[in-house]
Amino acid sequence: MIWRLCSLLVLVPLTVRGDGPPVLASTASQPQVQAEVPEGRTWSIVVDNADMAPVQWLRNGLPLAGATSQVLTISPVQPSSAGLYVAQIGSVGSQHQSQELALTVEPQPRLLNMSARVNVRPGDGPTILGLVVTSQPYSKRLLIRAVGPTLNLFGVLHPLPHPRLAVFDAYGRSVAFTASANGNEDIAIAAATKKAGAFPFPDGSSDISGILYTTGSSTYTIAVSSGDNSEGTVLVEVYEVPIPY
Repeated sequence: MIWRLCSLLVLVPLTVRGDGPPVLASTASQPQVQAEVPEGRTWSIVVDNADMAPVQWLRNGLPLAGATSQVLTISPVQPSSAGLYVAQIGSVGSQHQSQELALTVEPQPRLLNMSARVNVRPGDGPTILGLVVTSQPYSKRLLIRAVGPTLNLFGVLHPLPHPRLAVFDAYGRSVAFTASANGNEDIAIAAATKKAGAFPFPDGSSDISGILYTTGSSTYTIAVSSGDNSEGTVLVEVYEVPIPY
């Protein structure tokens, strides 16, 4: 989606073009245009600059670092992208400003949490759970966890001592994802766990968690098994973690 902002010296309507419907049509008497855009998309604002004069974009009155071209691209749009945008055109002493664009961000609907408590028996093979992700045109970041020993803290008897976790795509191919075990969570997983509101694993536990990055829409299979050929209960959890976190 592209907005075109025109100079305030001659106020002309704002034109909107791109892959979505017009947000709000302006008139020649409007010094400010308002727009609401969905989180996660890529949007651009274009200011008329026929003289190729210097440009500096501002948000909420403060200069945006590196935003000195005719086109300001926001990718992806995040809640922090909301604000009042304006372009200063020209050199010191001969500057004028564009129309103002008041940008609000529509939050992207997301999955908060889904979980399933299952019993893993080695003789039965891996326990299988299905996951369908519809994220077009967005990318999603999923925190997937197999909770075994930590279930003891919640009064669950006979938790699986050493859970193992694997993810496969719709074609049965193993999907690589960042994973950690033994309570040694890397920085990304620790941050995702905190953002999702999930309970942390104790140091040294053999619970396992990982981050799956998805683009577009797809079907995934989550396979949970025992790492030591034992039997027990596992809590499988999936959280969608906002980007960025």
